[in-house]
Amino acid sequence: MDSYPNLRVLLVPDSIHWVTGTIATEISNKVPGIEAYICSEPVLHELLSHCNGQFPLPLDVVHFLTPHIATALFPAFSETTACVATIHHFENLWSIEPAPYADSIMTVCSQWHDFLIEKGIAQDRLVMVRNGVNTELFHPAGEEERKDLRRRYGIPDDAFVIGFSAKRSSDSCNRKGINILENLIDESNANFPSAWWVIRGPGWQSLVQQKRQNGARITHLPFLLEKDDVAESYRLMDAYVVTARIEGGPVPLIEAMSSGLCCVTTEVGLASELIQDGINGFLASFDDAAIFLKMLAFLEKNQEVRQRIGMAARQTIVDNLRWEQTLRSIPELYQTAISAFTKRKLLSPKCRDDSRYKTITECSKRRLRNWIADRELLALIHLLQAEEESEITRRLANSAILNKPFNWEILSLYSSHSSISSLIEIAKRTKITMKRVISKAITGTK
Repeated sequence: MDSYPNLRVLLVPDSIHWVTGTIATEISNKVPGIEAYICSEPVLHELLSHCNGQFPLPLDVVHFLTPHIATALFPAFSETTACVATIHHFENLWSIEPAPYADSIMTVCSQWHDFLIEKGIAQDRLVMVRNGVNTELFHPAGEEERKDLRRRYGIPDDAFVIGFSAKRSSDSCNRKGINILENLIDESNANFPSAWWVIRGPGWQSLVQQKRQNGARITHLPFLLEKDDVAESYRLMDAYVVTARIEGGPVPLIEAMSSGLCCVTTEVGLASELIQDGINGFLASFDDAAIFLKMLAFLEKNQEVRQRIGMAARQTIVDNLRWEQTLRSIPELYQTAISAFTKRKLLSPKCRDDSRYKTITECSKRRLRNWIADRELLALIHLLQAEEESEITRRLANSAILNKPFNWEILSLYSSHSSISSLIEIAKRTKITMKRVISKAITGTK
């Protein structure tokens, strides 16, 4: 993979724990010749507010991982830094707002790459970088592993387990096809009693509760912090569905394929490029629950077909979408941005004014990275609060308090919980025993 030495890149996902955070991490880890910083949008806003609106380290490129982030933060960087915007798909004009002014644009699939060209965006500013998969992490389950995982999650070994993954907050413009998902859950429960659903992602509590009351068997995994746990969740499943109307990937689809699952998906994003109907997956029409149900009923009865198609799906990903393959275009993406920025500002790329950064040391870089890491945990807690995931929020805050017992901002998250809020007053009186007091309160020990 070609690289550009000492290229200083700021990667800005919506959260380091969502899909865009994974993309940022893989770019940082696998693209040689760049010095990368990862800072989510909410944390970056806070950082800029503390630093007179300027990032405290020199940068060559800032890469916004969503169009909305690019729109919000382009003014803060456009005068000093080459700006890259990622456009995953098109829902409305907000989805492509940064296209006219970004120095280069990263697309993730042919569908929306071609769409932008049709909209008049110069082709030489577009670079396609398809979403990738860690195929060693996302691998098929062995028979014993599957049994052990199902036992751990309370799922019968003979259940036909169907997976679905999304954040509820990502269902803008009804693009996830949730009405079809709900219909599928109802009809599968009525038509084949072995059906068991694994729904992964925050914000689905009401839907899950309602469907359980109607008799559906559902395991809800609201949020999995560790990538290993995300990968394991696929190994619970026999099949995976994508009911979406608009997608760029979706990333869970290609993770499911890498995990050897037989997938039934609408023809969105990468699915239209990857899936050969009946060979390595199945394609279903938009808004057609009957087709999904027919395919799932067939797969429920045909384990050999599921396994054969699942293995073909995995081979498709191994051959085409390992991160090592998909990220080869990143240097071109960044060089395109730098060239456009140079023309835009009439500057030589070698004439960077870094004089105000002369006192920056490796120690100061570490301090910045540590500060960002601390703030990212708080940002995650706030995001999960917005998704109404109170139990996960509480557990994360518990862990954060035990790690940093004097952080009053974390403690303030408990202000509405009478059983914990009194600890704040204790902490104000005696910081020395704070960690011990909180540990006892959380664990219930005396």
